[in-house]
Amino acid sequence: MEREIKFEVRRDDTKEIIGHERIGERGQWEHKRINRDEWLLGAITDGQEYSKFIRNQFTGLTDKNKVETFFNISIVKFKLLTSINEYIELIGVPFYDETELRFQLNIYGNSEYIALNYFYNGQMFDFEVVGNIHDNPELLK
Repeated sequence: MEREIKFEVRRDDTKEIIGHERIGERGQWEHKRINRDEWLLGAITDGQEYSKFIRNQFTGLTDKNKVETFFNISIVKFKLLTSINEYIELIGVPFYDETELRFQLNIYGNSEYIALNYFYNGQMFDFEVVGNIHDNPELLK
């Protein structure tokens, strides 16, 4: 499976999303501002240091409404098929676990983690982005 290498870019001070960056078709770094259609060469800097912006990587997954999910920021809701064939509804945030060397969902409410391979194994259903950690922190309580 080939996925686009893309990042959501936010201002570090306000957490406001200002655009996206990606590796283009020819291997060059490109950026696109919110409400613009064209991709331009280079990174978004606004004349500031590169570190003044937060970049969250695209997971390669879209939800049931074709909304893209980003690591460490997207809040997703889904149903999980349990080992006793019951569905439970969970809310989580995708992240890369460097200890386990795999992509996981941090599940809120019960301090557990679920490997994202469950998504591909047919055990996750109705996967939907319901917000992000900056604009909707109340969803994680």
